[in-house]
Amino acid sequence: MNETVVAISLVLLSILLPVKWAFSLCLATSYSLFYYLFADVATIMFVLLFLRIALLKNFKKPLNNRLFQNHGLIVIFSILSLLWASQIDVGISTVFAQLKALIIALICLQIIEDKGDLRYVIYGAVAGVFYICISLTGWKFGLFGISSSEYQANINQYGRLLVQYLFIGRNTPINSNTWSALASLSSILGAVYYFYIIPKPKKFHKVIILCLVFLVFAITLDLGSRASLLAILAGVVLLFYPIPPKQFYTYALGLIILFYAGAVTQDLIAQLLPDGNEILQSRLNDSAKNEEPRFQIWLTGLNMAMNNFITGVGIGNGEVRFKDYMVNDLHNTRLAMHNSFLTHFAELGIFGLILLVRGMYLWQKPFIFQRSTKVLLVVVSMNILLNAFAHSFELENYFIAIIYSVHAYFLLEMKEAKKIQNQVLND
Repeated sequence: MNETVVAISLVLLSILLPVKWAFSLCLATSYSLFYYLFADVATIMFVLLFLRIALLKNFKKPLNNRLFQNHGLIVIFSILSLLWASQIDVGISTVFAQLKALIIALICLQIIEDKGDLRYVIYGAVAGVFYICISLTGWKFGLFGISSSEYQANINQYGRLLVQYLFIGRNTPINSNTWSALASLSSILGAVYYFYIIPKPKKFHKVIILCLVFLVFAITLDLGSRASLLAILAGVVLLFYPIPPKQFYTYALGLIILFYAGAVTQDLIAQLLPDGNEILQSRLNDSAKNEEPRFQIWLTGLNMAMNNFITGVGIGNGEVRFKDYMVNDLHNTRLAMHNSFLTHFAELGIFGLILLVRGMYLWQKPFIFQRSTKVLLVVVSMNILLNAFAHSFELENYFIAIIYSVHAYFLLEMKEAKKIQNQVLND
């Protein structure tokens, strides 16, 4: 009953709050992954917000956005791929998820009307991460209806926190891959806001960022997953912010190389792990022995793609056809590609892959040609690309919201730069 009340309250708030604050609430709810009364409360909230904006304004400007148009082409080709998909019902379900992503994309392009509007994305993102921090910490110490022994048993059983498998009745899934994406992106978005949007950041603001980095670091280690180590990378990179851009790029690149070199070595990380946490050590050992299941999953996805090079196996059918193309025995592994590029290639063929890569280019195009020195936005981009390579988050609410919000920010920045350039030429 309490869960139903929470769900209804969130939906009502998304209707009653001013549009941009409702957007922050939608994003925060999406981060917290509520699954109460409806299948996905956050999605219901985004749809209601979309309807509110549609009644107040028209969507002509966002519809002319080339990134959005490219996204639309992916959805159109996905619908066509249902003609040759082996399981149409699974494909239709994925198409509905794609349409949800398009709705969120339209909302973001309409919400970010000036550079200061990025703060509404920041509020939702940081609020979502703090929710997850509170949930994980509470479960670890026996709060929120889960004892600390149950929490530890869950981690030992699955090698990561997958609450939906052990606590089905609670309906609040948080896994380490999702946590990695949320924490790494949100900690940097917080830094972007405090260092760029506020003209003269105060020391207190920097303390807030450091506290967020500490929370990310502590809970990431507690999860015991290599995937969530990306979140630590994001936090460490923040410490390099004050140095000049060229030095930043050099240090950040060196850090990434060392990070991934160390990620397959047990000794480098073992001393940082909490006492009694053996999950990450065993996973690091697997990597060192070349027994990492994700590599086998990627090989299977590549095998599927190459055997269906032109058309793919059909939208949403990658998991359905996974066993037909397995390169090794992966019966105990979740049959997901764990890679956005491979997912598009295997399910939609070479055309789908080209559209995804083109979308990545269009997303970054305003930023690339402006040659901005705002290095933290480069780190946001880097994290999104890393997550797209290591996981498949292209249908998640928060992922789409961050991509399109940052893109809208880039467009505004480019427009502002052109305006200044024209003024100089006229003078």
